[in-house]
Amino acid sequence: MLRVYLIVVIAMLAGLLALALLMRLGRRNAEGSALLTWRHVISAAVGLVVFFGAASLLEVVGTGMPGTNYKPPHFEGGEIKPGKFNKSEMNKGALPTVKLASQPATGQLA
Repeated sequence: MLRVYLIVVIAMLAGLLALALLMRLGRRNAEGSALLTWRHVISAAVGLVVFFGAASLLEVVGTGMPGTNYKPPHFEGGEIKPGKFNKSEMNKGALPTVKLASQPATGQLA
């Protein structure tokens, strides 16, 4: 749930940053330019693009299937074993999650 709030805050900050940059650019250039006139719409569009991009990444990457049990990282034999999602009884027959091309296979170093 915290990720959702972070996405919203980052999107708002990206929109405000775009607005600040456009206002600074507008002060340097002649008044009446299209950037100065549409600066609020452009900054809102930047915020929306960041929001929907981050929300789609949240949906695709980094989540387990519904009903999985998460086992956090732990020490085993003097080594740190990474966390993983274990299938529960609820989703034993479900299809496995598809790994993205950018994700390394289990046991491989990045």
